[in-house]
Amino acid sequence: MANKTIPFEEVETRLLHNAETRQAYDRLEPAYQIARLRTMRGLTQQELAELVGTKQPSIARLENGKS
Repeated sequence: MANKTIPFEEVETRLLHNAETRQAYDRLEPAYQIARLRTMRGLTQQELAELVGTKQPSIARLENGKS
């Protein structure tokens, strides 16, 4: 039996219909975007921290969704 590949968009749509999953997704989205944009620009957490006037552990907590 062959495995059927399901497009990511379909999986995402199915998952986000669940209210609890949607809340968790929405809570983590800003952290994901910060990490994504930082890496797209080729910055380390330390470099970003220096640019915004904080310390690297603060950036790590932010990107992990812990603060």
